[in-house]
Formats: sequence, structure tokens, C-alpha cells
Amino acid sequence: MLGSSWEASNDLAITATGDATGFHVMAARAGDGYAWHTIATLSEPGMDTDQWVGNACLTSSGRQVVATYAPRHFTNRAWLFSRGAFAAVIDVKSGKITKLEDQVSLAYYNPGCGSDDKVALTQGTTEERMTTRLLTVDTSTKSVSRPILLDGQITSATAVADHIVAARGNKLVKVAASGKLKTLATTDSVPFGIRPTADGGRRVHGPGRRRRVRQALPQRLGAGARFRTAGRSESAFGHERQGLHYRQDASAWPTAFAHVRHRRRAERGDGVVGRRSADHEYRAARAQARQ
Repeated sequence: MLGSSWEASNDLAITATGDATGFHVMAARAGDGYAWHTIATLSEPGMDTDQWVGNACLTSSGRQVVATYAPRHFTNRAWLFSRGAFAAVIDVKSGKITKLEDQVSLAYYNPGCGSDDKVALTQGTTEERMTTRLLTVDTSTKSVSRPILLDGQITSATAVADHIVAARGNKLVKVAASGKLKTLATTDSVPFGIRPTADGGRRVHGPGRRRRVRQALPQRLGAGARFRTAGRSESAFGHERQGLHYRQDASAWPTAFAHVRHRRRAERGDGVVGRRSADHEYRAARAQARQ
């Protein structure tokens, strides 16, 4: 049901779905009665698949969507799942697509849209390399920061001001550009769905049948900080309002997918998959699937 004065609302919702033709990013505005339309379709030439998969999120201004995407078979290879997806920035109004060179994870929490139209991208751990690489995309300039290399698994990374906030085990941590970690708070379990709030705090979701939405205000953040429960939801769907748009929490959509682009050249020594090796892995996975 639409609320009162919906015709004058600027609220915007996005979603994404994939099929054999590509990964489709869709948008709907309240003023249009939430009539869905496709703003961009993402795919890569020469890659035959029965479904493109990925994730997508809306930036803080509502002007851009960042998506990560790949052929479905990439999920069958741990290396490609962790660091083989493509990435792109999409202009909501024009549908213009800017593909990024860095390859990233297909994990549900990636990408992580934060404040100031900045987005965190994660390159995850593998059995061969227990390190995580974090990148920050400035969607206004389409520039990507130098990667931050961290030991161990870091999840749910979100760009906040000049740093990244993420989960490390059952801790909410601040990640500086230098790679230095600072514990902001300790949680009951692994936090996810981290989003900056209008007052500068962090809103996170915790696991469980009844989803708890917790908020930590800046003055309360510290090594011994605790979260204040801001609300509960009987549903797994964690709706949040940020400015004039709504975003569906990625953890509620494990089958929603998006777009991320492979590097043209492999970076040796830090575990980044190159386009050539990704294509080889892709063909090998397809051949195995046909057997």
C-alpha cells in the first residue's frame, strides 16, 4: 500500500535479478507508484552462462548504483567466488555503466554502500590466501583507492567518511587507509548489514530468527562499547531509511545478484585473479558442469 502524498515522494527502491542475458539492475520511484524499470543490464562478452548473479546497492545520494556480478558458475569455484566477480557503477538517471577493473567477492555483503557516495569493495579470503583486500570506490569520480591488505577474514565492509567500518569475527572494527584496525564495539555474534546513519552512527543487523537492529552512536563507540537495540523485526527483511531512499538489506536477498569486473592483468603476490585466468577457470567450470 502506498502512503499518503506518495505522488510527491522522491523515495527510490532498487533490486537486481539475473538470467542468461545478463544481470539486470532495476529501480522504482514512489512518485511513479513504484513501477519497476530496468536501468542497466550487465554482462561480459564471450561468457556463456545460464544465469548472471551478483549484488547491488544504492549510494547515499541515490544517484548511483554499485553492482558486483559474474556467471553463476563462478560460485562453484572458491577462488572465483572470493575474487573473481566483476564490478560496475551505474548512473540511476541515465543508465550509464562504468565498469571497474578490480575483481571482487560475490559474497552477500559486497558491495558496501556507505556515506558521501563512497562504496567499499571486498576481495575475500581463500584456502590458499587467508587475507582480505578492501577497496573504496568514489562513485562521483569513478576512482578506486589503493587496496588495504588485511590478515584474516573481514566481512560486511562499508565506506564511512575517510575509513571503512567492517566486521572481524564478533567485533565491529574501523579500518584506516594504513590498514590499522580499531575495535569500535564487541557484538554477540558476527555483525552484518552495516550502514551509516544520518547522525553519524552505525546501524548493524545481528543473526537470529528475529532480526535485531542495533545502533551505536559515535560518542559511545570504543573498545568496550555496547549497542543500543533500535528495533526488532519478525521478518528477515531489514528495511532501512537513509535520506530519501530505502534499501533492502543484502542479507535478506541471498539470491539477489550484481556486477563486478575482472582485472585485465593479474596482480602477482596478492592473489588477484586476472581476466585470462578467470576466463580459463570459467571454461573449466563449464566443461565440468557438462560432464
